[in-house]
Amino acid sequence: MTYYHRGNRLKRGLTDFRVEAESENTDRIVRAFPASLFEPPTDCGDPSELPVFVVGMPRSGTTLVEQVMASHPQVHGAGELNDLWRCLHGIGAWLPPGTGLPEAVGEVDPDAWRELGAAYVKQVRRYDADAVRIVDKLPFNYTLIGIIRLMLPKARVIHCLRDPRDTTVSCYLTAFQNDRGFTFDLAELGTTYRQYWRLMEHWRAVLPGGLFEIRYEDLVTNLETEARRLIAHLGLEWSDECLDFHANPRLVSTASMTQVRQPVYGSSVGRWRRYEPHIGELLTALGELERYGFTRPT
Repeated sequence: MTYYHRGNRLKRGLTDFRVEAESENTDRIVRAFPASLFEPPTDCGDPSELPVFVVGMPRSGTTLVEQVMASHPQVHGAGELNDLWRCLHGIGAWLPPGTGLPEAVGEVDPDAWRELGAAYVKQVRRYDADAVRIVDKLPFNYTLIGIIRLMLPKARVIHCLRDPRDTTVSCYLTAFQNDRGFTFDLAELGTTYRQYWRLMEHWRAVLPGGLFEIRYEDLVTNLETEARRLIAHLGLEWSDECLDFHANPRLVSTASMTQVRQPVYGSSVGRWRRYEPHIGELLTALGELERYGFTRPT
């Protein structure tokens, strides 16, 4: 941990990340997406059921969940895509002059959501011409769940959860290819996790039933039960190939590329305890774990 601390301090000095901005952005999104925005009748978005979005914090099991789904013969796992963000670059043409997102989301013409949703479907269809479902596994799409609902009302959104201590410690110990800058300081990491959770609580409140949630701990303990639940949510018939996800030769380029080549294992559950004497700032920043559905060990 001496060397992890040293390396993370060096990396932190190279980023302009502001933890205050996480809270500010969460406030803006929560204000811009009240429940009334999603109340029927709604007549917007592309009706395709092709897209599946896997969201959550990095290191929460998103790659494993995608790999299980992508082992189904009718599902294509496309990895961490930027296509959704690219499609949204054109939304300025549909906004009143001088406005922007998220504040002006309620002023977007329904035709815009249909056009943007269709553009996204066209973009991802190029990854697989025959798949019934295509998975976009960019974890940070959790900030766009409200927009996903407006653009693609029939898309599945799968939220991956894992013990916040294991999630954040794994973030701290991982060198990501792309990083927003919040993983290099233990206090900032814990604070950012809290903001992520606050936003997810908001989506649950304004989109009841709109999220399918799966816990990493349940998946590695009861693989078949959870995998069957997952595939049923996609509206597909069960395939035993999902249990052999580790034999799937598809390209995986995330930090979990080696883990998903192995049969399911539970040795990473509770891994944070090995580092407990060194992560006091993180545990303090996370605060009471009951808010996340976990309790501290007695």
